[in-house]
Amino acid sequence: YYTDKEYSSAAELFKRYLIKYPENQLILLYLGISLLATGKYKNASPVFKKILKIKNSLLTEEVKWYLALTYLKEFKIEESLTLLKKIGKESIYFRKASNLRKKITLLK
Repeated sequence: YYTDKEYSSAAELFKRYLIKYPENQLILLYLGISLLATGKYKNASPVFKKILKIKNSLLTEEVKWYLALTYLKEFKIEESLTLLKKIGKESIYFRKASNLRKKITLLK
């Protein structure tokens, strides 16, 4: 479902999987992205935040990017900017984050 962009169906499957494996970071990430894609921003934020609380997560930079996008959708501009600034130069999201920060700053 996820690869076919059927995010509502994907989210339901991810939720079921998480009942048995609640700490699976990759499934949490895909659930958060699916919720974001379906406009369920208030549900997506806690999922991303749960991953950020996990020490030494390999998904931290990616999660910062998606949480920043979620904050934008929720009109939490300052929170989004703060996260975008925290995306490291080594991240594949660094350039996107820098460009988005510039656009947001221009629109403020």
